Amino acid sequence: MTELSAKFGPSARLTDSAEFGYALKTKPIARGQHIFVHFSPNPALTARLGVIVPKRLLRLATARNAVKRVFRETFRQQRYRLRTGHFVIRLLKSPKYDSLTELKAQLRVELDQLIFLLDRRYRQKQS
Repeated sequence: MTELSAKFGPSARLTDSAEFGYALKTKPIARGQHIFVHFSPNPALTARLGVIVPKRLLRLATARNAVKRVFRETFRQQRYRLRTGHFVIRLLKSPKYDSLTELKAQLRVELDQLIFLLDRRYRQKQS
């Protein structure tokens, strides 16, 4: 088994469209006000992440990139709590925000709550 690290290198990212597609075909395992989390199990690997932030929801590239960084950083910090498999985090609704700082804080809180919920569900199933 591969040891989890605090790094978020290429091995932790979904890059192949087939991996994205397989995860997106599944029903979302967690749903927030603005975020969906899809999951497809893969026991041979560690938890891996793909991020989708559509241009139609956030027109500014700086906002899209900031959201992607928040999603990756949250995933990197919470990765040890998650099952092994492919996770795809999708932004589905444009959040209302006045500044990038507010946008990042808002989505960080929402994603932290979703990951906590996923961890709790997973631990309940194990016991």
